[in-house]
Amino acid sequence: MKLFLTKVTFYSFLFLILWIVSVGIIDQYGPSILKRNIIYRRFNGTTYTKSRLIEAKTVTQVDILVLGSSHAYRGYDPRIMANYGISMFNLGTSAQTPIQTKFLVENFLNKINPKVVIFDVFPMTFRIKGLESTLEIIPNMTLDIRLLNLVLEINELKAYNSFACHVFNNFVGTENLSLGKGISSSEENLYVKGGFVERRCSYPFNSKIIPTKNIEFMETQVMAFQEIIKTLREHKIKTILVQTPVTLDEYQSVKNNSEIDEYFSSFKNVSYYNMNKLLRMDEKLDFYDSHHLTQQGVIKFNEFLVESILIDNFSVFEQK
Repeated sequence: MKLFLTKVTFYSFLFLILWIVSVGIIDQYGPSILKRNIIYRRFNGTTYTKSRLIEAKTVTQVDILVLGSSHAYRGYDPRIMANYGISMFNLGTSAQTPIQTKFLVENFLNKINPKVVIFDVFPMTFRIKGLESTLEIIPNMTLDIRLLNLVLEINELKAYNSFACHVFNNFVGTENLSLGKGISSSEENLYVKGGFVERRCSYPFNSKIIPTKNIEFMETQVMAFQEIIKTLREHKIKTILVQTPVTLDEYQSVKNNSEIDEYFSSFKNVSYYNMNKLLRMDEKLDFYDSHHLTQQGVIKFNEFLVESILIDNFSVFEQK
């Protein structure tokens, strides 16, 4: 029996090594047909996650930390906040669900040490695992047990392969996490210090028919969300939940909005604001798709958030 267990352990370890090496080599040198399940985003695309996570390692003592999906990093502009004397850092990633938010909170909260956390709660992110966000996070974080736990929790082949690439590249020394390499801009997207990505476009948004749906939250996401709220409460950090405005068709396509509002409003000592009920937006000018704001929309949203909510309701901003 002992010999059998020894052989199983040996061959399992050998298989693991061969898998990591094979995935790493295929990622760097293999044909595209072999890379269908290998997505390793070393460099910035239009989301600038590399820039954001590298910059996050240099940030300390801000007034506001923003968490959430692309609604967060495309919806909360630190330049606008700075006009009111408020410092802010945005830790959003594309399709970030509470599971990835929890991981980022565990890694950055103590260092960034915010007075207030704005958690942008896009209901759609509570019904998915967050593979897209995980694939953005893996190449840009330190290889450690917390990152492995995130991959195991997602439990998707592409996440495992991305993690294998990260192990391989760390071993052969090809990783580059320098700040200078991370920050850049494209014709339509500009990375702004503080984690924000400005969308540069002048064409109007053309609405499309959006199927109606009920949004059912995954139990694992609800558990992760509640753990985040608990962590912020333990750190005595004021927590604000916000639904960023979306187009009317997008908002009305969700049949259980009242149920969602009731859930987010149920947490003690946590403030919740559904901007779709509080702020009137111009659908032709303020959106570039059904749920992302143009820069004009961002300005309108952020100024309303500061002037009508933060300054009036939270003492930490009264003297700003």
